[in-house]
Amino acid sequence: MKISAILLSLNLLSAPVFAQPAKIRRQEYLRRAEEMYRKVWHHYRVPAHNLFAENFPSGGGDTPNY
Repeated sequence: MKISAILLSLNLLSAPVFAQPAKIRRQEYLRRAEEMYRKVWHHYRVPAHNLFAENFPSGGGDTPNY
């Protein structure tokens, strides 16, 4: 009985320690995704047509034809 109580208390105390790295990883993945989205939006967006260019850097003569 004592052993099961000790194991249960250790399990409950260690749960927050093991849960934290997953939260940190999730935040890191979200940060990377948002950074990539900003880069695509900044470098590939063609405001005049409200579309995205297919290449970067743009050659200036590139025109969306679709």
